[in-house]
Amino acid sequence: MELLLGVLEYSFIPAYGITLLLAVFRFPKYFDTPLKYFPVIVCYTLVTEMLGYFIRKYDEYDLFLSEIYATYNVLIYNIYNIIFYLYWFYVFESYLTNSGFRKFRIGAIVLFSLTAAINPFFQKFGLEPQFYTYVVGGIVLLIYIVSYLYERYRSSGALFQKDDLLSWLALGLFSFYAGYLPIKIARLFRAMEGLRSEPRYFRNITLLLIVLMYTLFCIGLWKMRKMRYVKSAQEQGGNR
Repeated sequence: MELLLGVLEYSFIPAYGITLLLAVFRFPKYFDTPLKYFPVIVCYTLVTEMLGYFIRKYDEYDLFLSEIYATYNVLIYNIYNIIFYLYWFYVFESYLTNSGFRKFRIGAIVLFSLTAAINPFFQKFGLEPQFYTYVVGGIVLLIYIVSYLYERYRSSGALFQKDDLLSWLALGLFSFYAGYLPIKIARLFRAMEGLRSEPRYFRNITLLLIVLMYTLFCIGLWKMRKMRYVKSAQEQGGNR
């Protein structure tokens, strides 16, 4: 077990790097689709995680990086989460052609936006992680993922296609957020009770979920066929 945990500690950053390399290598297959910014998202994640890793592991970096990191990391993280969620909402909305639940999805995005606007009144945006924004965003993203996979099933009879990149990305995102959101919520309750430490398995499960998510991303990038842009229901309706 200790060996497995050690492997996880040193695996999640390489997982980001390998995903970024594959995303760049396969870029010609999706450069003209809503996924064209995917490498940027992965690169930003990699840089942020590497900075935090070096500060935690090596004291010599702490002298000149820790103050900057401590000052700006929460702010950058909060901004990143909003951009990350809005990007994936946009991607999945672009590929959903059934307008039946579109009002519900748009309502969910409005709820997320309102939460992101109100959350700073309860948690300082530049100093504290925006818990409510993160959780609501994660739930909305799960709704989008389920909608996408369900629509694929309705149109093709298959819930998942092994050469469809977005199916793999959806599976990876679903695996992470379905597993991590309960941990995020548990951390809030522990903080409200004044508990500063957390069970070791919280981090172990989180690392496992990260590695799983990016492994699925890599498999999807490797197996993918060239993607085509599918117009959303709104765009299709506007062209009639």
